[in-house]
Amino acid sequence: MGLAALLIIGSLVFFYVFAKPAGTAGDHYEKGLTYAAEQKYEAAIEEYTNAIKLDDKYIKAYRKRAEVYNKTGDFSEAISDYEKIIELDPTSLNDYLQLSTIYIQQGNNQQAITTLKRALKQNHDSPKVYKNLGKLYLDLGKEQEALSYYDQAIKLYPDLASSYVNRAQAYERTGDTEKDIEDYNKAIELEPGNELHYVARAKFFIVKKQYDSARDDLDEAIAISSKYYDAYYSRGKLSLLEEDPDAAISDLTEAIRINPQTTQAYLLRAEAYTDKNMIKEAKKDYENAIKLTTSTSTKKAIQDKIDNL
Repeated sequence: MGLAALLIIGSLVFFYVFAKPAGTAGDHYEKGLTYAAEQKYEAAIEEYTNAIKLDDKYIKAYRKRAEVYNKTGDFSEAISDYEKIIELDPTSLNDYLQLSTIYIQQGNNQQAITTLKRALKQNHDSPKVYKNLGKLYLDLGKEQEALSYYDQAIKLYPDLASSYVNRAQAYERTGDTEKDIEDYNKAIELEPGNELHYVARAKFFIVKKQYDSARDDLDEAIAISSKYYDAYYSRGKLSLLEEDPDAAISDLTEAIRINPQTTQAYLLRAEAYTDKNMIKEAKKDYENAIKLTTSTSTKKAIQDKIDNL
């Protein structure tokens, strides 16, 4: 191949790699939004990339491209874009939060913690940052660290009910039953119409075998929201503990109606059917649970239950 041909090929490569797209960065950004709305994700990424080629500090384009990368499972590219956004604007709290969420999705809790602590260094005294740090440390089994971050979240925003529920769960892990019930009560005081808080407190009562109190809370949760799966599931579980399989079957049937893709409700209802010697129905529920689970070991464990009916 002659020198002239090599020069031509090199020029074409340079043009395609480095030449700027026609139009403005804003034009390509808008096209990217349209493609993303139509779920044409490859085309959306291309348009956001074109916008960035025209303006390498176009934060909105980086952010939208990161969202598409995250949606399509390309986490490394999403991380790269969020890091670029933070480099361009270190004060952008939401991008730290989004970046930490991706790390959590990957199971990298330690990197998520590092990211949130970077946000704190930028003076982001946000209760959400402290709450998320508390949750991460709680998941790592570091209850005291979790409590310290929940304390900070409550100090910054004492009227946020969910922070009290989170802290109550941390206290529960430490065995401090007096403080955890105080926090559950405070959450309900702040948001008496939130069914989630009643179910959270009911689960605490179930662990402590305070079944009457648990049932009162679950009844209240269902009165607030008649379509809340976890309330029916928890009340069905409570009925089994109280040796009332008929009530358990009723609540678990409603839980399954609300969310038919849940393995746990089928498994629990199968136990209730077994207690009533309704073997055919129990077997069917176990088989449904097998269909819903992807874990080989769980499938085997359920099959063992069927074999022992």
